Amino acid sequence: NKQFNEVHDLSLLAGASYNSDKFDNAEFNSNGGFTNDVVTTLNKAAGITGNTTESKNVLLSYFGRAQYAFDGKYLLSASIRRDGSSRFGTNTKWGWFPSASVGWRVSEENFMQGISQISDLKLRASWGKAGNYNVGDYSGIATLANYNYTFNGVQVIGQAPNRIVNPDVSWEVSNTFDVGLDFGLFSNRITGAFDVYTKNNSNLLLNIPIPQTTGFSTLLGNTGEVKNQGWEFEITSRNLTGGFQWSTT
Repeated sequence: NKQFNEVHDLSLLAGASYNSDKFDNAEFNSNGGFTNDVVTTLNKAAGITGNTTESKNVLLSYFGRAQYAFDGKYLLSASIRRDGSSRFGTNTKWGWFPSASVGWRVSEENFMQGISQISDLKLRASWGKAGNYNVGDYSGIATLANYNYTFNGVQVIGQAPNRIVNPDVSWEVSNTFDVGLDFGLFSNRITGAFDVYTKNNSNLLLNIPIPQTTGFSTLLGNTGEVKNQGWEFEITSRNLTGGFQWSTT
């Protein structure tokens, strides 16, 4: 953080993060009930069946942000991050996600000083991209599953691929644009905000139906998009501020 000539405020941030999530699950059940009705722990089970599973994923990120303010009235912020997830294919593990915002504190301008009823007034606009990697672990690599097979008239358990791998499956991307107004009236006894936004999700992560002649019914890929748009309004009033406080939103 640095201030220049008492009117320029600059803040710079750079960093990296490493996230590793590992899930271990163990499940044990009685098979055939219990030998008596008093002790129902597994040591008194007629038989025991069990299963264990584990999975892991890693997210590696690099990010930077710059914030600038001139005279406390004109605000600018920009950031960028680069995320890589082990859940995606070898060709598309990484994604770039930038964002930017601008703001104007109108209430700090000289022409607003004579309007005592307005305590705070700010115009702002922002745009940004965000990534979604909410798919199963190991979605970008070939995995095996158990399958039964008859070998010399005897049923045995073998292994075979249980999915088709798409090396190009990548991040689902959310583009959001927002324009808003923040205000405060009568020494901020009344505050509120009004926003108009558009959010567009593209490259949706979906299991796409494929011909079953491939031996499989679906393939994980990026397809389609969803658009949301609308407006939001919020207002808060601080009706009583003494020993007994009352506010409404």
